[in-house]
Amino acid sequence: MIYHVYSQAKKSRLLHDIIVATDSFQVVKVCESLSIPVILTSPQHQSGTERLIEVSQTLQKDIYVNIQGDEPLIQGNMIDSLIYPLIDRDYHGITTLKYRITDQKDLLNPHIVKVVCNQQDEALSFSRSPIIHPVNTRHDHYYKHIGIYAYPIDILRQIAHLPPSGLEKKENLEQLRFLENHIPIKVIESPFDTIGVDVPDDLLRVEKHLEEKIIGVNGKKADGKKK
Repeated sequence: MIYHVYSQAKKSRLLHDIIVATDSFQVVKVCESLSIPVILTSPQHQSGTERLIEVSQTLQKDIYVNIQGDEPLIQGNMIDSLIYPLIDRDYHGITTLKYRITDQKDLLNPHIVKVVCNQQDEALSFSRSPIIHPVNTRHDHYYKHIGIYAYPIDILRQIAHLPPSGLEKKENLEQLRFLENHIPIKVIESPFDTIGVDVPDDLLRVEKHLEEKIIGVNGKKADGKKK
């Protein structure tokens, strides 16, 4: 899965350096065997952002993108859509992604984080529960949060000095720390969905999705027969 995420990230037109940051010696060995650039970081980090902050101390860049290793369906143009608003300081804040929820089960699934935004598409809140009581889901629009982020370096340095917040601890969502400290988060709607691998069943869903995609491209079933 690490190799697949890395390969997808390489399709971005705007990323210059792609590095796996991990506290696992096993992951380091896997990356080295696959010729993937890798950095061994502290095991004390509580989030991907904290790990990225450590990386930023030795790898100096203007913009950093945090891509979770459990997002094998991420696409290069999704990554680029995060970076565009930060180029030339068109937007000064964090950027992330959302995707419209169409399945009621996703709305109630605590593993799928929900987000609500203001009229400028900046995040108001994130939660594992439906935000705003679903009175009439036929007319209400709900969005899942796709957990990849882009940060300008100065905001990343600002985050480095922020302790975990109350809401962050309750929901186990690091992005709530940013909101509680008045750091704006631009949430860009993506036309593409992802499947974050949080539990073993998610991996089966990813494998099925990729298999169906291959079938769609080749126009054949897995047994070699035409659809």
